[in-house]
Amino acid sequence: MVIIRKEQMDVFPRPVASDLECRIHTHVTRTFPAQCDALGDPEVRRRIRAGMARARRYAIESHYDIMRFVDLLFLLGPEFETDGDLPWAKEILNDPSARDGTERLDRLYEKTRRRRGETGAGAGA
Repeated sequence: MVIIRKEQMDVFPRPVASDLECRIHTHVTRTFPAQCDALGDPEVRRRIRAGMARARRYAIESHYDIMRFVDLLFLLGPEFETDGDLPWAKEILNDPSARDGTERLDRLYEKTRRRRGETGAGAGA
């Protein structure tokens, strides 16, 4: 049996990003190229990681739903769920009647679509 000590493990490179983070990065750079170019890759990756962590706080667990949550960061703003101009986002995310994270995201997307249709502009307008 071989035993590898912590000191030996420390010399191996750690994964820079999770598979999910990499998939979301590919998705957002294709979906929001102008925003991602303006932000720069380090900031895009920071927002993705922050969004992944925040999504889980709202019981958003599936990879697809986490990706949709991150999309909303780019559509509505990096702190959309605490933005005073978007009180409905916080209400939806904290609604105890929602069955799960998927239902919360479905409601957020529907509200975003309605808001965009009403104003003809960004969802937060």
